Amino acid sequence: MSGRNTTIDQRFMKNIAVVLLMVGLSGFVAEAAEGEAKPKPQSPPAAQPKPLPNPAGLPEGLKQFDTNGDGKLDPQERVAANKARRLEAIKPYDKNGDGKLDADEAKARNETLQKEREKAKAKYEAERAKAQQQQEKKKEEKK
Repeated sequence: MSGRNTTIDQRFMKNIAVVLLMVGLSGFVAEAAEGEAKPKPQSPPAAQPKPLPNPAGLPEGLKQFDTNGDGKLDPQERVAANKARRLEAIKPYDKNGDGKLDADEAKARNETLQKEREKAKAKYEAERAKAQQQQEKKKEEKK
């Protein structure tokens, strides 16, 4: 008996699945019959980023990149400024002066930066420990 009930249950479930599929497909057919498919709106062409507002004017270091003299950096001027900043950042490590860091130059730069980070971290931790000691001392004095 139980084998026959399993077969009936499986057929019933298949029939339900078919009905649900048909109902779902009929929704798509009805929608298509109501009218032609509307074309998807096209996204606007990529707009150029607007110059960043700067009511105080440009800092001295950026004025040299304001080629049109409007007091703002437009996108092309920002690109030039960023390129110059990158070149200035690698200048101490660019031993052959080609404007790029080869593998040895990059390794030396990374080692130098790592040492600088470790030094800064040690300084921070020392200052933090000193501040904690001062706070503990104040708490002791209040008692």
